[in-house]
This record gives sequence, structure tokens and C-alpha cells, in this order.
Amino acid sequence: KLVNTDYYKVLDKNLLGELEDIVRDPRVKNQLTRSATAADRCHSILSEYNYTMGNPKAAYDHLMQIVRLMEQAPALIRSNPYRYCALLTNGLNLCINSKDYTEHERVWKNLKGFPEEHNIKDPNLINRVAAFSFLHILFRLYSTNQYRKLRQLIPAHEPKLWRFEKEVGFNLYISIHFMIFHLYFMYMNYKKALTYLNTVIAYEKTGVRTDIIGMAKIVSLVVHYELGNTDLLPYLIRSTYRYLLRAERLYGLEKAILVFIRKKMPAINGPKELVKAFKELREEIVEVAKDPYQRKGLEYFDFISWLESKISKKSFADVVSAKEKVYL
Repeated sequence: KLVNTDYYKVLDKNLLGELEDIVRDPRVKNQLTRSATAADRCHSILSEYNYTMGNPKAAYDHLMQIVRLMEQAPALIRSNPYRYCALLTNGLNLCINSKDYTEHERVWKNLKGFPEEHNIKDPNLINRVAAFSFLHILFRLYSTNQYRKLRQLIPAHEPKLWRFEKEVGFNLYISIHFMIFHLYFMYMNYKKALTYLNTVIAYEKTGVRTDIIGMAKIVSLVVHYELGNTDLLPYLIRSTYRYLLRAERLYGLEKAILVFIRKKMPAINGPKELVKAFKELREEIVEVAKDPYQRKGLEYFDFISWLESKISKKSFADVVSAKEKVYL
């Protein structure tokens, strides 16, 4: 009840202390040594808790304890191979979040070889493993800013990517399309970027990944602005506001951008005023990001770098490249 395990968000910060009390209760840790089933459940709770608290490394360590429990009793893998596959793919996600690419490579090899090692014959599971294995190559390249390699790899595999929904499920399918949006946005191919964003937004009625879908709707306003589709913005703003309100994701970052586009932009007169307004929005977002919960929104899209690109009249790619090593 305290943690939304779809996307690891504490639903009510007022309950955070209660959640911490539960996790720190000695009786919880005592479960780790009672039985494999109790240890499994306890590590699952601790993994979710640590991810919620912004500690993906600790979350990963607890997750890997469950993997080891299954590997020590191979019958558990044979009886529930889909869960074993899910644990490895979740582990890969946590490696990406903690930027541990050496461990990501190790777990990726484990996942890739899993069907053959355990004599898996289920074609659906074999296809799922193949899909996850390929997608995590893309995630690793994206997370290490290997945009040049992504740009070479993705076009040849785009038809396959559009068919991955069945194998990987809504969550990862949405995530991969949001990632590819970043690639095309980086290279200023805004029409292609919008195509991938719209694919993400099309899932808004499913109730899954409201974090990514909500941010996709916000970022689509930026893309439409870049495309010059200012006539569409009033409708899109209303639609975005309603969705975020319904999904309970209307936070400081989202509010700042919506207010800026809906109220401030129409009143701007000339390029000097526009640059001044961009600077004010940047300062507002920097202030909002001082709250660690609010800062998570910038992990989905670097609004600060985008605003700096508008202020300095440089490309988004140039601004990002100046901050970190990017291979364009």
C-alpha cells in the first residue's frame, strides 16, 4: 500500500516514515534466514524499498540474492522460468540505473544464455529472452551516450522494434520507444522523435507507466514547439493537464512547464523577451530540482539542457556534450 511497484514511487510522502519503520524492523531481517520463501519475499520488499529511496545498488544486491536462491535450487528455475527471466531483466534495469555497466554485461550474458543452459523449449519465453537481450544492448549504448552506434543500429532494426510489444510487455515497450525518441531529438529529427513519443502516449488509457507517459506528454509540447506547431499547443496542454491530474503526477516540474507554455509564452514579444523567459523557467526548474523527489523528472528528459540550448542558441546535442562525454 505504501509503494507503487509499477514504477517505484512512494504514493504519500507522509507515510515514508512508516515505510522506513517496517523495513528497519528486526523481524523483517529475521525472515532472511527462516526459509527460502521468506527470504525471497523479504529481499523483494527490501529491493523495492531501496529503489524507492534512490539506492539502485542496494536494490540490485537484494534482487541478486533472489536470483542466487533460484540458482542454488535449479528446480525453482525450471518450475518458474518466467520469474527467473523477470529477475534478470529487472537486475539489468538496476545496473543501468546505478551505472554499473560491468555488472550489466555479466547479467546480460546470463540472460542471453539462460534458455540453452536450462534447456528451455517454450518458444514464447525464448522470444522474450531474445527481445530483452537485444533491447538491453540498446539501453547500454544509450546510457553510455553511444548515440553514434545507436544511430547506426536502430534504423536497421526498427521493424523488429515495433513488433516487440508481445515479447517484452507494455512497460519495456514503452521505455524503449521513449529512449529512441531521445536519439531522434538529439539529432533534431523532430518528426521522427514525435512518432516515438506518440507511440508512448497511445498507451495512456492502459494505466501502466504513468511516469513515462506523463513525461512523454510534457515533452511532446517541447517537440511541437520545435516543429512550430504552436496552434496545437492549447489543446495539447489541456489534454496533458487532465492526464497528469488524473494520474496524480502533477508535480512542480510539470506545473512549471505547463504554466510557462500556456500563460507566459503567448505574452512574449520578441526574441529578447523569449530568452529572458527561458532563463526564468530554467531558474524555476533548478529550484524545483533541489527536492530529490522532484529531481527524478529530469531523469526522463533534460529540460535544463534544452532551455540552455535555447538561451545560448546552441544545439541540444552541443549543450549535453559539453556536460558529459557524448559520442555523436
